[in-house]
Amino acid sequence: MMFIIGPKACGKSTIASNMASRTNMRHIDYIQWKKETGNKDIGDEEGCAKLIESLALEIKPRIIMENFPENEVQARYFLRNCKAPANVFGLVCSIDVS
Repeated sequence: MMFIIGPKACGKSTIASNMASRTNMRHIDYIQWKKETGNKDIGDEEGCAKLIESLALEIKPRIIMENFPENEVQARYFLRNCKAPANVFGLVCSIDVS
């Protein structure tokens, strides 16, 4: 799993969609995922728990995750509780990069 983190308009979505298409990975925008699954108003830990449950159901867990974590609570909860996939990568984008 790879996380893409950065400020608005720095190219996160473009990088994520390009990388996903080139590497046959699934691109998930966490904010959009919360809206689509009806989880937009839940707390940080509960949201992470639901995300971990959702990721555990993935047949091919090759995922690029955009806009996650949104804060330190989510990051700590995810790293403490997500057992699979074993490898987590982070790509930090800045306006300078794009």
